[in-house]
Amino acid sequence: MKHKAIQTYMFLSAIKDYKKHNKKILKYMEEMNAPVRQNSEELISASDWKVSKKAKRKYLDYFYKLIPPHMDAICKKLKLTQWNTTNGWFQKYGPGDYHSWHVHPESNWANVYYIQDGGPQTETQLYDPILNQTYAIPMEEGQVLTFPGNIIHQSPLNRGVKTKIVISFNSNFWNYEV
Repeated sequence: MKHKAIQTYMFLSAIKDYKKHNKKILKYMEEMNAPVRQNSEELISASDWKVSKKAKRKYLDYFYKLIPPHMDAICKKLKLTQWNTTNGWFQKYGPGDYHSWHVHPESNWANVYYIQDGGPQTETQLYDPILNQTYAIPMEEGQVLTFPGNIIHQSPLNRGVKTKIVISFNSNFWNYEV
């Protein structure tokens, strides 16, 4: 099989007034009473990934009202006019927690919003299997990272003393504007 490299993109932007918003988001997350996720591929102190999708997620309702500037800017860059979110969940990575390499199937784009930075070396990492190269993406609290959903990525082992808290969500962009 032949292959040829093409350039792809990731997008990083900040949510305006994120400190104020993060306080509310964290309060709403606590209402979820989310369980630990633990198996051979992950150890996550709390996540609502396995909580029924029918459960009320006030934090997501609130958060989704904050992201249109980020998503609209991506649409503009890609010359597309529409976007949606298809799934969202939060994850709290305490010291010693991790989420090994994975992709987001059935999603054009994966997104990570940093609510609380876990400290050094807790950044999201992207992996290129053809070049066998890992890219650490430095992020700050209040930033949203968007990248193609088929990119292999991970949240590496949290070697710090702080908990890293993120909202992950899947999205799609479409309707090419000529």
